[in-house]
Amino acid sequence: MFDLEKGNPVVHPKILVHWTLKDESENSPEACKQRLIDILRDGLLFGSVKEKFPLFEQKVSPIEKTMLCFTETRLSQAISGPNKLPFKYGRLGIGLHRKFVVRNGGNPVFYVNAMDSANIARIMKEKEELKWFVKTMNDPVQDAQQMWDEHGFSHYDDLEWRILPDINLRLKSESKDSAPALREYAVYKNSNGKYYLKLTSEGPCLECIIFPDGKTKDSCLQTLFNFFRNGNFPIVTTLNRLKHL
Repeated sequence: MFDLEKGNPVVHPKILVHWTLKDESENSPEACKQRLIDILRDGLLFGSVKEKFPLFEQKVSPIEKTMLCFTETRLSQAISGPNKLPFKYGRLGIGLHRKFVVRNGGNPVFYVNAMDSANIARIMKEKEELKWFVKTMNDPVQDAQQMWDEHGFSHYDDLEWRILPDINLRLKSESKDSAPALREYAVYKNSNGKYYLKLTSEGPCLECIIFPDGKTKDSCLQTLFNFFRNGNFPIVTTLNRLKHL
């Protein structure tokens, strides 16, 4: 039987990556270093995501939900593939162990195509929560043939995972006694009402960090040495190095 924790490393990489620093103004080494300090100190910040369902927008209204998103796309494919995820979502990659994401409520997204849209729309109308883990395979296109072109499934190639903090915190409160793993839950809400996924320097958590370039990586090394002085130092690399894998 397939073991979700062990999985098949060929099909399901054990590293899920959260890409950040999308804004060009944040791409300086100083901005990247500050973002890394914030992440190591506070954790990964959850953001508000707006999701539309253009294939059946007359039946299902758009959603806006606080969540934290990752991609399961293999690192070499994320850099050199057609989507070029670092330029789509941000040039600083924080790679977490899949086990850590799963234990904190992470689930893969369910992608839908045009043929299934009517049935999926009916299901989602009855089960509102399903919308939070459903996404169209690609954006609408004028050419109907392109809608079925497998190379046009731009969203599907992201292989997205999501954590929904408010739902999971409620489940943790209700089930922490019967499910011991929930006691290790790392999502928390700060005094300003923002959600974070707290990272640790121990155990399977932070697996790798992908920096935009060598200069930025070098400027952040001392910060990493200070945080991981007790061991479990992650893999540290750059976008350029990954292009050759």
